[in-house]
Amino acid sequence: MSKNQGRLSSIKAVLFDMDGLVIDSERIFYQGYQAASGPFGFEDPLLLATVSLGVRDEETVLLFDSIMGRAFDSVGLVRFVDQYVEDYFNTHPSPLKPGLVELLAFLQHRGIRIGMATGSVMQRAEHHLASAGIRDYFEVIISCEMVSQSKPAPEIFLTCADKLGCAPENCLALEDSLSGVMAAYYSGIKVIMVPDLIQPDEHTKGRAFAIADDLHEVLALLKNEGM
Repeated sequence: MSKNQGRLSSIKAVLFDMDGLVIDSERIFYQGYQAASGPFGFEDPLLLATVSLGVRDEETVLLFDSIMGRAFDSVGLVRFVDQYVEDYFNTHPSPLKPGLVELLAFLQHRGIRIGMATGSVMQRAEHHLASAGIRDYFEVIISCEMVSQSKPAPEIFLTCADKLGCAPENCLALEDSLSGVMAAYYSGIKVIMVPDLIQPDEHTKGRAFAIADDLHEVLALLKNEGM
């Protein structure tokens, strides 16, 4: 675990990302891009999977256009991967990231409010949380349809903090993606990164309060910080 200066004793709310942080779903998205690489004719599924993390579909299409060119079927690829992931989770339970339930129970016991700021649509978020049996932990869920800009814009975190009635400086965000870390940083919210598909670069490390290997480490850090 790496850690920057600062304390967490003033934290009153923790804001969770979903994919890759709460639900172990990013590997399924990656499998979708792997499955699409043949029919759509591209060679680096990991690149396309990682740049789309935390970004809603309309903006993912624009990102793919800029990377692959306007002749590439970006809309078709996004639809293919969305359908692949939907089909998978229609027949499989939503797997939780290790240490999540212990962390949620700790926060609830300490009276820390719990929210979610996810780049997924509300229907998908509700499905995953209900399927995993953890929906009742989350007081507020802000999904991509509820904001005008995706991460790394700060809007989704600021909206979640506002709905919880907490000032940004009294919130902590938990994120696995580079864009999510930057969104929290731009919002004035301390953020702990728990990398999933991609490791943080030096720029991201400088914006995070800490980098943790998993949610067990996050829980240990919060206890050490006196939360």
